[in-house]
Amino acid sequence: MNKSILRFAFMLLVSFLFIVGTKAQTAGAAISKANLPTPVTVFEDPYQGIPVRIPAMTITRDGGVIAMVDYRHNFSDIGWNSGGTYRLDILMRRSDDGGRTWSPINTVVEGRKDFGYGDPSVVADRDSAGLILMQAVSGNVPYVHATAKNPQHAMFFRSTDGGKTWDKGHDVAPSIYNLYRDEQPLTQEKGFFLTSGKITQSRIIKKDKYYRLYIAHPVLHVGTFVIYSDDFGKTWQVLGGAATIPGPDGDESKVEELPDGSVLLSCRKFSSLGRRFNVFVYKNKKRAEGAWSEAKDAKALANCTRCNGDVVVVPVRRTIDGRKTWLAIQSLLQSKTRDHLGFYYREIPRRGADLAPVLADNWQRGVMIHEGTAAYSTMSVFDDGTVGILYEADLDANNTGYKILFSRLSVSQITGGVYEAMPAK
Repeated sequence: MNKSILRFAFMLLVSFLFIVGTKAQTAGAAISKANLPTPVTVFEDPYQGIPVRIPAMTITRDGGVIAMVDYRHNFSDIGWNSGGTYRLDILMRRSDDGGRTWSPINTVVEGRKDFGYGDPSVVADRDSAGLILMQAVSGNVPYVHATAKNPQHAMFFRSTDGGKTWDKGHDVAPSIYNLYRDEQPLTQEKGFFLTSGKITQSRIIKKDKYYRLYIAHPVLHVGTFVIYSDDFGKTWQVLGGAATIPGPDGDESKVEELPDGSVLLSCRKFSSLGRRFNVFVYKNKKRAEGAWSEAKDAKALANCTRCNGDVVVVPVRRTIDGRKTWLAIQSLLQSKTRDHLGFYYREIPRRGADLAPVLADNWQRGVMIHEGTAAYSTMSVFDDGTVGILYEADLDANNTGYKILFSRLSVSQITGGVYEAMPAK
């Protein structure tokens, strides 16, 4: 056999092995759960006979993990009177060892018979170990009945000591309604609420004392908007202006920052299954000038049930060729019903503007972490590149609440070895 034939055979073998390896790595649906960590129960359901729901989480600058939930004395969402009370409290626990063990349960804010606090979202300031901002949907009016004259309140509470104590809070609902008065007059007759889980803080954009904050919110039968704050939650503005609806038919949603500072919006759809994405690209970051692209449905997520997941963006390395890139990871139910909680992921182009036209494509199915009943989830990224997820699992027999579990996974575990994390330096 001459050398040219041997060389050709060798090249065929190399090509075959490359194709087989690539297919094995991208077979997301077959990712093994054998080496996943055992989840930690952070809140039991029911806790002292009262259900808990709606997880929120953040990581402080000194590495503490803050977890919060609704404590539903009314056995329902905010604004509904069940058993003669509107009361919901917000409970909190803290972990100082990366989520392995948790402090005793503390009450962040306590509701009353005629007033509740729920659907928390939270952020720890990246410049301070002690400063934390928590938002709570509040009051005694359901989302579907709220208006500008009779709103669900949007209360913001601050802690300066890592969550040990909190101020009395301030309501921004009237000022947020005013943002839409001229450009979106229909919003005055509709309810809105700020979505639960997390408030996103920029890694890049800092104006005066604080890095910019983002939070998404739906307006009933109108769509989802994103607001931002440059004073750590005291005042808010509409990203892209009130005339644009970045998440049409949007419901509870999450916001994440892309590597170039652009803003990614991940929307739960109001009227059907699936997930919808959009991107805001800045022309001037300091002045918050820029524009939204056109919202796109993710084809690979078309059969995922309506539920509030989360999205994070992390620096990674592709294991097959060592190439450094960025990865978006979406937590979501991999099912048409509320069960089979897992992840989807896709690479992020280096520029946000390049992402918008292809945003709906190329989502890959990652590992599934909970086969049983499950619902809302939220995520935070640790300095070592691992991803913490706090999620609802195992709905109780009365259909009122879940256990709240925490798990911490590597990027390699989430993607079945296709990517590995690039830890923060």
